[in-house]
Amino acid sequence: MENNMSKRDWLAIERTHLANERNMLAYLRSALVMFATGIGLTHIEYFDQVKVLGIVFVIVAPLLIIWGTARYYRRKAKIESYYKDIE
Repeated sequence: MENNMSKRDWLAIERTHLANERNMLAYLRSALVMFATGIGLTHIEYFDQVKVLGIVFVIVAPLLIIWGTARYYRRKAKIESYYKDIE
C-alpha cells in the first residue's frame, strides 16, 4: 500500500505527537513542583496551618501524574486512529 501523505501532512502528524508529549511533560513537571512544595511546606515549623496545604499537595501530586499519563495515552491513541484513517 502506497503512502499518499504529503510531507506537509507527515510533519503535521509529527507536530501533533510532539505537542502531546510536551503536555505530558508539563503534567510531570507540575506534579514534581507540587510534590516538592508539599514536602517543603510540611517541614516549616513556624506555621502549622501551612502543613495541611503541604499534605494536600503531596497527595494531589501523584494523582496529577496518573491523570497526565492517562490523558497522554488516550490522546496518543486518538491521534494514531485519526491519522491511520488518512493513510
